[in-house]
Amino acid sequence: MQVWVGVPVAVAAAVVAVLAGPRAARWASGIEVRFPAIVVAATAAVGGFVVGATLGLTPALAAFGVLSVGAAVLVGIDLRLHRLPDRLTSSLAASGLALLAVAASIDGAWPAYGRALLGGFTLLATYLLLFLAARSGLGAGDVKLAGVLGLHLGWLGWPALVVGALAGVLAGGLLGLALLAAGRATMATRVPFGPSMVAGALLALALGNDAAAALLGG
Repeated sequence: MQVWVGVPVAVAAAVVAVLAGPRAARWASGIEVRFPAIVVAATAAVGGFVVGATLGLTPALAAFGVLSVGAAVLVGIDLRLHRLPDRLTSSLAASGLALLAVAASIDGAWPAYGRALLGGFTLLATYLLLFLAARSGLGAGDVKLAGVLGLHLGWLGWPALVVGALAGVLAGGLLGLALLAAGRATMATRVPFGPSMVAGALLALALGNDAAAALLGG
């Protein structure tokens, strides 16, 4: 891991999230969102560090840096409103598509870009099926966020995408069980799933594709 890249990216992501996060949340949600700033800043910082240390100074860093800030803001909104606004998820999808295309053109990494497109579609379709099968468990915003995360994890490789998706589901399940055990939720309580999805993606990014493949036994 390239820590020397991760640290400045982490600081930059946290600063941008704190300064622009409330305005972005208001633009995306249409209302004033008083989310926990420390959570958003910490999420952006962790995301920035992970993408910087994992990717280093590569053209794809821009796409993942934008994702780390946008995902942190989405976490804050989801914790506060239990929703993931279309404006922000669609903006992250558009920026990912554009910035990864630029990275592919610079590096000649068009196979990775094709895998990213397929990864985004695969995770989007999977979550859509889950959403249709159990509407009370997932929201439409979760489905769209899955597509965004699948796009970026697909750029890294299939093992990273699989680990990120599975880790997100596991984190969500463990959080739900913990809230039930603590008496903070019931079976009917709707727990925000966006933070768990982002946590799973961050784990996959921190591991990297090779470690994710080893974890899966590949």
